[in-house]
Amino acid sequence: MGQATTTHQRVLFVVFLLALFPACNALNPRLDEDTWWHLAVGRWIVDHGTVPTTDPFSRIGQEEQIPWVAYSWLHEVGLYGAYGVGGFAGVLAVRHGLDSATFLAFAWFILRGSGGRITAVAALTLATGALVPLMLERPWHYTIVFTVLTLHAILELRAGAPARRFWWLTIVYALWANLHIQFVLGLGLLGLSLAIAMIENWRRGGSRFALSGWLGLLVGCALATLVNPYSFRLYQVVFEYATQTAAMRVVSELAPPDFGFWWNWLLIALLIWAVGVCGLRGFPLFDTALLVVGAVFSLRMQRDIWFGALIAATVITRLPATRGPTETRSLLPGLIAATLLALVLARVVWQIGPGANKTIDSVNRAEYPAGAVEYLRKHHPPGPIYNHFNWGGYLIWALPEYPVSMDGRTNLYGEDRLQRAYAVWNGEPGWFRDQDVLRSAIILAPKKLGNEKVVLAELLRAELLRAKKEIWQAVYEDATSIVFVVDIDDGMGSHR
Repeated sequence: MGQATTTHQRVLFVVFLLALFPACNALNPRLDEDTWWHLAVGRWIVDHGTVPTTDPFSRIGQEEQIPWVAYSWLHEVGLYGAYGVGGFAGVLAVRHGLDSATFLAFAWFILRGSGGRITAVAALTLATGALVPLMLERPWHYTIVFTVLTLHAILELRAGAPARRFWWLTIVYALWANLHIQFVLGLGLLGLSLAIAMIENWRRGGSRFALSGWLGLLVGCALATLVNPYSFRLYQVVFEYATQTAAMRVVSELAPPDFGFWWNWLLIALLIWAVGVCGLRGFPLFDTALLVVGAVFSLRMQRDIWFGALIAATVITRLPATRGPTETRSLLPGLIAATLLALVLARVVWQIGPGANKTIDSVNRAEYPAGAVEYLRKHHPPGPIYNHFNWGGYLIWALPEYPVSMDGRTNLYGEDRLQRAYAVWNGEPGWFRDQDVLRSAIILAPKKLGNEKVVLAELLRAELLRAKKEIWQAVYEDATSIVFVVDIDDGMGSHR
């Protein structure tokens, strides 16, 4: 008894240390690029008392009345509500809550009923490191937590639990469909697991009705996703995202993992470990299929590395699925306490240390074109505006009077427009002939954008020096951005 208590305490201490990673990572006052447009959507819904059906924020959306689905509307209303209560500090509080929920879900799932604590703790350590780049105030946290719950239900069903015990998943999926578009990932896991169970049951010569409860649960969860303001239209958005390819080349989080970052190597370590474990078991059908799906998804897209880490940890610590006594009830309160303690400690150290002189406003003014926004709001030159992809969300929030040319909602703009925007901002030959540039009267150009090379501002400067007439006029400049007012009429009655 004493040894078991000591081991339990050691595990919780390691969990506390691991919880410091997401807790510290969430302290950065800089808001994510997409957070701004999520806030703007929440503001729009609150102001109008309904969800949008056409895009109200972009130039093409307003001009062409393009249909648009606010697929994370419930998250956005909650985020805007947090902003209304605490300003941007309220938004950061949401980030802390989401990050903590994701870490807790991973810790609970990996440590629950694991055969060997050292193995489980090692797997949790690697998985926590892989989660580091995802610790933002983004709605993908709901998908992570709900996928964990789905996997837990699948393993219990495989171990012989009756399907009726998991009808609460229908409520989860109804909520999920209003929070984040990747609910289809959970449905895919349920469907894949059921298909494999049917194959296994057929091989054993079992009854064809043995899995009817599981099938009913899958159908119930699928129907529950239709309980949203857009009904079947939500699946059209799923198709749009699933089939886009240009975004995967030009948007970093949608591209395959960059192994210049250490956390992606932790994913590889987990996958290799899981392959080895799976091999020792003789590559059983379910374990192997699950691992292949996890590897494909996580190596296809940076933002889905969590999925590969979760599946690998499942193979390592939770398979083969067996029912028996677990320590979940006694472990969960300790996990919550350890996570909260790490959160409090990180916040206290931050406030008396490096964060003492870093305010949310000062950090975001340095990262986003706040000065340019103030200039445009004061002088209000005629638009339309041409802006960088990364700044579109900020402008939707801070400068709604100018519809943006581009923002992070990649499915809205289409493959061709995404590629053309990428070419323009990289100054590729013929950039000045782009139709979106030609139709713009204002160009808001970044002078710096993290480590990303942005050359259009310097090209516009060179154009000023070369031009006989001032076609591009730099009317505002600070350390972050430059505002060019484009004189569309070049004095000869023609468009440049």
